[in-house]
Amino acid sequence: MEAQLLSRDLKAYLESCRKSEGKIHSVFKDALNIQTANGELISILTAGKDIEPMSALISAQPREMKGFYQDDPVELSSKGILFKNNNKWLSIEKSKVWHPEISIQGERHSIEAQKRCVEDIKQKLVEEDLTIGLSPLIHYLTFNEGVQLLNKDSPALNEYCDFIQIRLYQLLKALNDRHYDEALTLMPNFVGFGPGLTPSSDDLLAGILVSLVYEESMKEASLREDQVLVFSKDVYEICVGKTTSVSEQMLKFASRGMVSEGYRNLIRSIFFKDQVPMHLRIETVLKHGASSGSDFLFGVYCMNSIRLNRLKPIEPIPVKECEE
Repeated sequence: MEAQLLSRDLKAYLESCRKSEGKIHSVFKDALNIQTANGELISILTAGKDIEPMSALISAQPREMKGFYQDDPVELSSKGILFKNNNKWLSIEKSKVWHPEISIQGERHSIEAQKRCVEDIKQKLVEEDLTIGLSPLIHYLTFNEGVQLLNKDSPALNEYCDFIQIRLYQLLKALNDRHYDEALTLMPNFVGFGPGLTPSSDDLLAGILVSLVYEESMKEASLREDQVLVFSKDVYEICVGKTTSVSEQMLKFASRGMVSEGYRNLIRSIFFKDQVPMHLRIETVLKHGASSGSDFLFGVYCMNSIRLNRLKPIEPIPVKECEE
């Protein structure tokens, strides 16, 4: 097997390895995760998947991902990865490198264009009419005047929405008010909630974090709020040990503004002009997992709605008529 595309952070990690041991952490029909001896997670993704931080995209099709099992031993080196039980070798020597860092180069959207992009996300989530994950809560929230939780007849919610509804409202209200210390106190009762390797609350939180990091990175240095970036880092540290290891790593990267290519393209399409229509960016994200993509989109929608509704239109300065 050959890695066609390798994230820069994984390339650096493997190049630092002489020879080290690891094991297969989890196996799916189109991907697998490796856990290294020091707890890092490496994702091996088949053709058609989105490259992401600490991952390799290989030429194999999903049907070729047979013969890999949880806890199988692997050996990591600067030239690739050896799967010991089936003696399969993954070479990285000819791989192209993908850079996972935030990307803020390009022609910027106007505020009105950004609002239209965020409204497109809302419209798509409403149209999807999902019954899983946390995005059904979109019917209960409004951001026109701060964050408000609506008490009107809305579509029936699932058990996860019912449980997290008030906690999400409290978190979003704290973020809207820039009460970051208060938001941190809410994290232990928010993170790690939901089924799967990346629980729904964590996918939503990743959307919030990456939106915050992009917002701050777009500002001039003198206008940046250091407390926002400190908050993002602190969120990850609070999450350690309170969710799955896969989700921990996702939140670690999101707190630095690093997400998969499809997720990053969507975030960029909010802030920058894009040749690809927004609805296609949204559809790409929705393909992630049962509800991972929709929960991430919901987090992006919430945080960007807060950001954009803070911006008040500038009143024109009245021009005094000259006295004769």
